[in-house]
Amino acid sequence: YGDHRDLHRLIRRQRQMCIRDRVDISAIFMHQPTHLCDEEQIYRLCYYANFLRKKYGIKVESAILTDEPTYTWILPSVLKKSGIKYLAIGANNCRGPFSEKTNIKTPFFWKGPNGEKILVWISDSYRHGQLLGLMDFYHQKASVDSFYKNVQKFMQNYREFPIDVVLLHGLLDDNWSTENAIKVVEIVKEWNSKFAYPKLHIATNTEFFKLLEKYSDVFPIYSGDGGSYWCDGFCSAARENSKIRKTLITFPVSETFDGINSLFENKVDKGELYDYLILVSDPTFGARESILNPSSKKQKKIWNFKKNAIAGTNKLINRKYYSALRKIASKIKSSGGEVAIFNPCSFERTDVVDIVLPKGEFEIIDKENGKVIEYQTVKELRNSIIVRLVAENVPSIGYKVLKINRKNRISNVKKQESKPLHYEINVSEKGIESIVDKEFCRELIKKGNVFSQLIYDHGEPFSSLPNPLPNYFLKLLERGPNSYKRYVSKNYKIVEVKNGKVYSSIKLRSKTKNCPFLETEIIAYNKIKKLEIVNKLKKVPTYEKEGVYFAFPFSINGNIYFEVPGATIEIPKNLISGACKDWFAVKDFILLKEKDFGIVFVPVDAPVVRFSDANNGLWIDEINFDGTIYSYICLLYTSPSPRDLSTSRMPSSA
Repeated sequence: YGDHRDLHRLIRRQRQMCIRDRVDISAIFMHQPTHLCDEEQIYRLCYYANFLRKKYGIKVESAILTDEPTYTWILPSVLKKSGIKYLAIGANNCRGPFSEKTNIKTPFFWKGPNGEKILVWISDSYRHGQLLGLMDFYHQKASVDSFYKNVQKFMQNYREFPIDVVLLHGLLDDNWSTENAIKVVEIVKEWNSKFAYPKLHIATNTEFFKLLEKYSDVFPIYSGDGGSYWCDGFCSAARENSKIRKTLITFPVSETFDGINSLFENKVDKGELYDYLILVSDPTFGARESILNPSSKKQKKIWNFKKNAIAGTNKLINRKYYSALRKIASKIKSSGGEVAIFNPCSFERTDVVDIVLPKGEFEIIDKENGKVIEYQTVKELRNSIIVRLVAENVPSIGYKVLKINRKNRISNVKKQESKPLHYEINVSEKGIESIVDKEFCRELIKKGNVFSQLIYDHGEPFSSLPNPLPNYFLKLLERGPNSYKRYVSKNYKIVEVKNGKVYSSIKLRSKTKNCPFLETEIIAYNKIKKLEIVNKLKKVPTYEKEGVYFAFPFSINGNIYFEVPGATIEIPKNLISGACKDWFAVKDFILLKEKDFGIVFVPVDAPVVRFSDANNGLWIDEINFDGTIYSYICLLYTSPSPRDLSTSRMPSSA
C-alpha cells in the first residue's frame, strides 16, 4: 500500500481514479501459467476483479497478461463469459520466442474452443517505455532524443496497418524503481509540442482498445492454443507441483459430494483454497536469489512459504473431501460390515479401488447382484491391510455398496470369474522390452526400444557461467545445455513378481547418473484394459544443468490429441502460429490415434511432455513424431533450483 496506512482511504481514492478512467483494473489477477491451471483456476483468476466490480462499482472491461509467453486456448472463452472484451499481452521472449516465430498480425480476434472471441493486442515486450527511451534503462537515458531514435524503428512494424493508434505496452521492467516515473509525463509533453506525428497519449488499457475497436471489421480471426513455453518451470519443483495437481483433481470431486448433501457443516471457503493455489502457482513469486544464490536465507524463506501454502491447501481440501464423504455415507442404510464406493463422474464407471480392512481373510460381495468380488492384498500394515479390487458399473454421481464378510461367515454366492490378462509383457536386464496387446495382436513398444526408460542429460555447472548481470542472465536463459552427456537406466534387476486374482505386476530396479535409485513397477489388470507404470526415483541435488525424463516409445505414428484446460486439441492442427512445440503441459490425457487403433497415456504426476526427440537445445518449428513420448520429471536447464525428488509416481494407461 506504499505510504497509505489507511486502507479504506486508499480504496476510496483508487475507486474514484477508476470511475474517472484514470486507473484501469485488469480482469486477470497476477500472471498465471495458464497452461498448468485447470478450468476452475482460470475462471477464478477473474473473481478478484469481479469482486471490485460488484462491491465498488468499478468498471472492468479488459485484461492484461504480462511476462508469461503462453496462452491457453480457453482464455478468450473465459474472459468473454466474464464480461471482458479486450486482452493486451506483453510477452517475454526470453526462452519463449512467440513474437519472433508467429506470423499473426496484431491486433486480431482470438476465438476460443466454444466460438467466443475477444480483441487481442500482442506486444513483443512489457517495458516499451524503457526500451524506447521514455525511462532510464541501463546506459540509455530517458529523453526526447532517445525516444526519437527508437520510435522510428518501432513504427515501421505498423506502416501497412489500417489503424491510426498503436500500443506501447508498459513503462518499466519488473523490479524496477518507479522513483522517476513522473519524468515520462514531461517527455510526452515535450514530444507532443515538437512533433506532429506520432502523438503520444498516456492511456489506460481499456481506453486504447475502445479507440482501436472502430477498425475491428478488418482484423483477422485466429483460433487455437499458444503452447507452453515456460511449463518446464513446473519441473524445477515437480514434487510440490504434483501435490497441487492432486488438489485440483480432488477439489471438484469434493464439490460434487457437497452438491449431493443438503447440509454443509464445516464448509471450506473455496476462495481461500484458490487464493493459496494462485499464489503458489505464480512463476515469479520468489527472489532474484533463486537464480544467483538458491541457498540464500531469503530464497529459503520464500520457498518454505510456498511449501507451507501447498500443505495448507491440501489440508483444506482433505477436510472438505472427507467431511462430504462422511455425510453421504451416514445417509446410506447399512446392516454393518459394508463399504460404499462413490463415483463423482457424470458417467457410469468401472475402475480400480483400494480399501483398508483389518487383517484377516474376507469375502467381498456386491450387494446389487450378490456376486463375490475378487480382491488382492496390495500392502500389509501393522493392524490392517490394503486390498485392491475392480468395482464394476458404479452409477454416475452415485455409489455401490459392498458387503464385507469374514472368512468364517462365507456366503453361498456365485463367484465372478477372473478374466485373463489383456497384455503379454516381457522384461530383461534392459528393462521393459515388449508389451503385446492380445486383443489386437499388436506390439505396443517400438522395436529395439525400452519402455519407461529413465534418461538423464547432464550439462555444465552453473558456476562456470559468467557474472555479474546482465551477461549472466543472457547465458542462463539459453534454451538448453550447450553441451551435455546422456545417461540411461540399464542393468535392470527383477525384484518382485505378482500374479494375483485382480492384477499381475513386475517390479524392476535400476540406476543411472545422479539417480542412485529407480524402481519401476508395471501393473496389468485382469478385468479392465489398463496398464499402470509406477516409477519411484531418488535424485541427487545438484546445481548443474540437467534434464531428467522417462521415454515411452509406442509403436504408433498416428495423430496426437491431448487435453488442455477446457478443450482437447490436435497438434499441430490446433496450435496458433508461434506456439511452443518443444514441450507441452497436459491437463489429464494424451491420445495417440490411428484409423482403428489408439493409445491413451495419462502422465499423472509428470504432465510436461515432448513429442519429438528429447531436448536438443533448439526451439523447433515442426514436430517430427515417431511414437515416443518423453515425460519430464526434472528440468533445470535455465534455473538452478535443486530439489530432492525423493518420490515420483507416474501411472500411464494404454
